[in-house]
Amino acid sequence: MKQQIQIEHGIDAGAEVVALGLLSTSEARQLKKLGPQPETIKQVARVYRLAEFMSDAPTKAIEDAFEVSRSTAGAWIGRARSAGLIPQATPTVTKEPEIVVRRAPDAIDLPPTLRTVENKERTHGKA
Repeated sequence: MKQQIQIEHGIDAGAEVVALGLLSTSEARQLKKLGPQPETIKQVARVYRLAEFMSDAPTKAIEDAFEVSRSTAGAWIGRARSAGLIPQATPTVTKEPEIVVRRAPDAIDLPPTLRTVENKERTHGKA
């Protein structure tokens, strides 16, 4: 038995809201009870896009707005992606830092005084 709820486009003054006013708290709770139905997933996508626009963590925004666990939020986001309501995630590629190992050249252009000391140590270092 599918249950439909009507999302209000105007929220009454003084009503508690979630997701910066996209939904009233009561609407979010009703959607949570419905589970991952098309209307819920549409609203998940709206909250996700708003969070992304505001540079907030989208998954956390879904968790908070609908009072669901992280895994449920992730599953609902996956359904919204599958439905084409939000773009597919682009994998973040972290480039390994490049390690450059440089060997000091054998012949370093040292001042003559140091070359002499260096040569003496090489030839006379072991007595």
